[in-house]
Amino acid sequence: DTFGTVEFRDGRMVASVNGKDEEVLSSLSGQATWAAMNSNATLSATGIWRGESVAVDAASPKPLVLFAGGMAPLTLSFKAAPATFSFDGMASMSENAYLDGQAKFSAPSLRRVLEWSQADIAPGAAIGSVSVSSKVTATAGRVKFENTALSLDNNPGMGALDLSLGDTQPVISGTLAFDTLDLRSFLSAFTPLGPASGAGPSEADTNFADRVNLDLRLSAAHATAGSIQLADVAATAQVKDGLSVFDISDASAFGGNIQSSLRFDRKPEGSQVEIRLLASDIDGGAFGTAAGMTRLVPVGTGTVSVILKGPGRTWDSIFETADGSVSATFGPGALSKFNLPAFLKHTEQGGFFALDDVSDGTLPIDGAELK
Repeated sequence: DTFGTVEFRDGRMVASVNGKDEEVLSSLSGQATWAAMNSNATLSATGIWRGESVAVDAASPKPLVLFAGGMAPLTLSFKAAPATFSFDGMASMSENAYLDGQAKFSAPSLRRVLEWSQADIAPGAAIGSVSVSSKVTATAGRVKFENTALSLDNNPGMGALDLSLGDTQPVISGTLAFDTLDLRSFLSAFTPLGPASGAGPSEADTNFADRVNLDLRLSAAHATAGSIQLADVAATAQVKDGLSVFDISDASAFGGNIQSSLRFDRKPEGSQVEIRLLASDIDGGAFGTAAGMTRLVPVGTGTVSVILKGPGRTWDSIFETADGSVSATFGPGALSKFNLPAFLKHTEQGGFFALDDVSDGTLPIDGAELK
């Protein structure tokens, strides 16, 4: 039986919300072509959705089977300035919907996608580009991503992900392996405190932690955290019920080993942040340079432990208001920019003096301990 072609121009799609019509799509134009019931069908349409021009193309060689709830091949593409998406595989539109095929998604700015979709998730976070290519298997309430190629802010990775749409928040879990990873860019994607995108520090935004549960295992051959270079990184990222935790269980840096934890806990009185760092058998000089400390730094092998807790409105406010402890132990080496005779002479004279006055020397030491 023949069907034909349906063309539409300058249309619009509306939804009834609380008894009022709200426009969903405008300037809708396109064409649906279905020559006969047992032939293939195509749909092409353009329109404006939330101020952006969008284009949708769909095709199936067995549309009648698809509409009847059976399994049939389907190709689908969605294109807009904020994001593009495509799917090529098998689909079922029955009550127990099913997808199995190859999917691709890319966006030059994840922040723009979130704002455009009105997801209300961390709109001010400095989240950059994202692209995903994966084999997708989807059933009602669950999507599995296998052989996933992911790029976040031009940090490529591979792995597998699982998305479960529960009764409360969706749950994302999986394992990702990166060759190189910018930890600050990654953190900005899911923690309330991202790196500042401008001159000022970024504000905390805990909407993400309230809307999704996350459980990721990460590894990276090489990683950066600002000016700090790390290697062989093993980490976890977890978000659940307003709590965001990022743990580095193992990493090589400064000639030694690094373990670190970053924890954001949303409380009624405000978000609380806890930072822990344990650096073992490291080069004190390299560690001091990375931390911005140029004087009174033990040059030698040692261990440093840092524990800080405080309110987490901005990155700056954490370090301005945090309470905690810093301890370090170093073996034989030297104390940089420290002239001991000059220090003793100034001390004997009494009163205060600037460290610059006693920085023209290096003091050999058998060891150093700082608390």
